[in-house]
Amino acid sequence: MACFYLGNMYLFGCGCESDEDKAFLYYRRAAEMGIYEAKVMMWEAEKLYDE
Repeated sequence: MACFYLGNMYLFGCGCESDEDKAFLYYRRAAEMGIYEAKVMMWEAEKLYDE
């Protein structure tokens, strides 16, 4: 779950500069660990980039 929270911090710039690449790196790691919320974020990102 920590990877998911790190992804949120990087995405929204909480305590660090916003960095989408790092955010989705952590979301991907969390999704690979089976974190549902991270899988949803990855799915949402894919929808945005496919448009």
